[in-house]
Amino acid sequence: MKKWVWILIAALVVGGGALYYVTRPEPVVEEPVVEEPVVEEPVVEEPVVEEPALRIGLVTSVGGRGDKSFNDAALRGLELWAAGGDLATVPEFLKGEIESLGVEPRVIESRVVEDFYPNLRILAEEGLDLIVAVGFLQSEAVYKVAKEFPDVKFMIIDGLPTNPEGEVEMLPNTQAYLFRENEGSFLVGALAGLMTETNKVGFVGGMDIFIIHRFEAGYKAGVMTTNPEAAGPEGRGVLVDYTGDFRDPLKGAASAKAIFGKEADIIFAAAG
Repeated sequence: MKKWVWILIAALVVGGGALYYVTRPEPVVEEPVVEEPVVEEPVVEEPVVEEPALRIGLVTSVGGRGDKSFNDAALRGLELWAAGGDLATVPEFLKGEIESLGVEPRVIESRVVEDFYPNLRILAEEGLDLIVAVGFLQSEAVYKVAKEFPDVKFMIIDGLPTNPEGEVEMLPNTQAYLFRENEGSFLVGALAGLMTETNKVGFVGGMDIFIIHRFEAGYKAGVMTTNPEAAGPEGRGVLVDYTGDFRDPLKGAASAKAIFGKEADIIFAAAG
């Protein structure tokens, strides 16, 4: 009896061990994860290539700086192109509103008509991007220099390129900017006709040339519109005098004094 008990116990032990051996799961051997190193591509910064500044030249008319007219207006525009809103003369409310165009300015002043050609030529030889000529008196000089330097661009204010025959001739490298002087002058004349108390008004012109004639014609038309009595037939009632000069304020003063002496109480001056 005891013998069989021991045999049975031995069988259970052996069988259990065999069962454990059969049913025990094989250990899972995990392969180590090898992470590939992250290779960052080098960031290549493109070099900042600054565009060269536009080089713009300006040749003044005979009035030069300080004429409080065409020359000063053109110079102010060029200064704004170069300095933007940082320009000292820019009104406070415009500071920060005007951006510089990165212009490199070059200015040559002319004292007499004979200065125009050599001054324009100096700038053309420098190969500037644009040359601005102020005033119709430079019409012939602009044509001549533009013809000699076809790769340089020219802009004339208040005039047109004129060939040696006295004919207007636009060249491929020229541009002209003109004004309708008669329209603004019409408004001045209309206001003068309304404001005069003596029914006598006057006009003082500089040089006796076609551009100033347009100022005169517009002024007379304005007076005729609002005060036909002061204007007279075809505007002949308007007192007119020309000084023959754009630079002599004493001549202008003498002309104005003579007109005031004829009982005119309003004078419109157009002298460049």
